[in-house]
Amino acid sequence: MSLRRVVARSAVVAAGLQTVTAALALRAGRRDYADVVWGPGLAAIAVTAAASADGDRRRSWALAAIATGWATRLGALIATRIRDTDDEDPRYTEFLEGDSTAAVVGKVFVTQGLAQVLVSMPVQ
Repeated sequence: MSLRRVVARSAVVAAGLQTVTAALALRAGRRDYADVVWGPGLAAIAVTAAASADGDRRRSWALAAIATGWATRLGALIATRIRDTDDEDPRYTEFLEGDSTAAVVGKVFVTQGLAQVLVSMPVQ
């Protein structure tokens, strides 16, 4: 029962982060903002899992701390890269050329949220 609760809460966290990121990214015309939230999203899921799980609390929080440290480093690195240019990452521009807003949300933000939940399963 605990794993279902942790996965459900993690999915809600990922969906919330991706929704906020999509709104900001689409308003700014920078769909590459999705890259910045990858690491912090995994950290948020790790903290959610630690707070929600029934297992060994020290192990859960140690994993959350490790994930958060890694995510902070990664997020800062990517944010710096994006801040240093006014142009969107050309990979996003090419991949999403001509797509509707709904297609962009599905291809980028929904896919990333699902991937975050899946990739974080060992921590959950």
